[in-house]
Amino acid sequence: MVKLEVLSSRQKVLLGISLVLYAISLTQVGFSYVYQEQVQSIEGWLLVFMGGMSIAGGGLLEWVIWLANPLYIFSIIFALKNDKNALSTIGIAFLLALDFLFWKEVLAAESGTMGPITSRGVGYFLWLSSIFIWAATLYMQNWKRIVAKLS
Repeated sequence: MVKLEVLSSRQKVLLGISLVLYAISLTQVGFSYVYQEQVQSIEGWLLVFMGGMSIAGGGLLEWVIWLANPLYIFSIIFALKNDKNALSTIGIAFLLALDFLFWKEVLAAESGTMGPITSRGVGYFLWLSSIFIWAATLYMQNWKRIVAKLS
């Protein structure tokens, strides 16, 4: 079983950077898409707060991507409690966040209308970076133990 080490001061700094990037991402455009021949842009804070409800409007896949947010937070809580589940939760969060990079369209309306994604904004890349930094911090911190377990 992989057991997490206590966070060093450098890792705490990296966690702080990750959290700051996450907070800044909330103030920026996450992505833009076309709906009824108009480009719609959505800011990060709206994606975080409304994303959890997207499943109610038929956005199952959008909701699955949104799950990267609570998984990111849970991984921080797990790491601070020295719980090995931090590694799996941040790994899944990063893969979900990265997956959105490959999407071509999103649910644009509750009617099921899909809208093509025209761009991913600074908010998306800050969000992705914040999750990546935290994931890299946890995995680098525990790399020797992970390799030993796999051997």
